[in-house]
Amino acid sequence: MEPSKSMADLVITTLAIAMFVTVARRNRPVRPGVAIVLALLTGAWLWANLRDPGWREVWNEDAADWLDPITRGMFWRGWPLAPFMVCVIHGNRFRPNGAEGLVLAFDFLVLFAVLSLVGFALGRWHNLRGREAEGSEKISCEKRPGV
Repeated sequence: MEPSKSMADLVITTLAIAMFVTVARRNRPVRPGVAIVLALLTGAWLWANLRDPGWREVWNEDAADWLDPITRGMFWRGWPLAPFMVCVIHGNRFRPNGAEGLVLAFDFLVLFAVLSLVGFALGRWHNLRGREAEGSEKISCEKRPGV
């Protein structure tokens, strides 16, 4: 594994974990079920971003040398977009235009949006379920004679 790839893996993993912690800590207290679902989503996002989809073999080309190490390591990988997907192709070669790093920022915005929406939805669902359970206990106590 080349050094830029391993450094990119480490940076992407660290940032994804930091984003998971940020989203999970916003809703206090964090319910264990919500934390597990958010951790699974973060793990799926990491798998989708760090796996090698085989684009390098298809295009038979390496990333540009002047790209920063993180973008160079992630040039062929990423979800929902990889940096090579925004490069201009001229003469059957990639011509990076400087927007490749923005693709990685977009990937993190997608992770943040998904984690936030799922965390919000699960929190609301737990609150509604808790209210329904409280309401059903009150009704069941009122209906029983002698209680």
